[in-house]
Amino acid sequence: MARRRTLCRVMSVRTGRRCAIIRGGFNVYPREIEEVLITRPAVSMAAVVGVPHATHGEDVEAFVIPCPARTCARTS
Repeated sequence: MARRRTLCRVMSVRTGRRCAIIRGGFNVYPREIEEVLITRPAVSMAAVVGVPHATHGEDVEAFVIPCPARTCARTS
C-alpha cells in the first residue's frame, strides 16, 4: 500500500514543528491516530486535530473521508 499523506505529516514538513494534542495532561499524537484510521478499508483520508476543551485542555477530533464504494476493496 502506498504511503498516504496525513494532516500532521504535511504540517510538520511545512512548519518543522511536531504535532501533539495535550488532553488531560497526556500527549496525543494525531499522526498515530490518522495512521490507524487510514488502515481501515472504508477510509480514504483522515485528519486529526485538537479542539479546545473546557476542562481537558484539548479534545481530539477526527475528520474522515470514506472511500467511494467501488474502491473499498483494498485489504488492510
